[in-house]
Amino acid sequence: MKKILLVEDYEEKASNILAFLKQEFSNYKVIQCTSYNSAQEEIFEHGSDYSLILLDMSMSTYDLSTDASGGLPEPSAGQYILEGMFLRQIMTPVIVVTMYNVFGRKQLEAFDIDLKKDYPQNYKSYVYYSSQKNDWKNQLKKQIKEIVSNTPMGLETEIFIHGAICFGYSGRCFLSDFLAGRSANLGDCAQSCRWAYN
Repeated sequence: MKKILLVEDYEEKASNILAFLKQEFSNYKVIQCTSYNSAQEEIFEHGSDYSLILLDMSMSTYDLSTDASGGLPEPSAGQYILEGMFLRQIMTPVIVVTMYNVFGRKQLEAFDIDLKKDYPQNYKSYVYYSSQKNDWKNQLKKQIKEIVSNTPMGLETEIFIHGAICFGYSGRCFLSDFLAGRSANLGDCAQSCRWAYN
């Protein structure tokens, strides 16, 4: 069964989104994480098992419980999760569902551009959620349908990792492309450290 991960700590918003997903995407199993730590753990261990992640940007550090408050709120938790996905090469698409229109000192539209630039393999778009309006439902439905219709289940991703130690040490592989137009990533490095010696 296909799965969607909802990362949301605000109970009312989470229950509205869950009800929407149950109505519109009943063929998906929906898993919910309610804190930065639980979401990070789930995504880093099982992120590739999901067809989609719906991610809030601001959340509690820990799960709420009868004896714990959830810790301090983490205003950039969603961005930290995207960064971790990028570093671990977890390619699951992400839609941010947020109630805020300003992040730090950036308007939501500018923040959207930054996320698309910084995390293009994961971040697809955002939906502005409002408990007073229902237009978020149409936006979210459209975006989810677009993503899941263009993402075949079981899609394998091939990743090429440049293995020459000289790249990390001297930077010559990068210079080969810049100075000679011969890319090390295409196996065409012009630097002497890549030549065959007897």
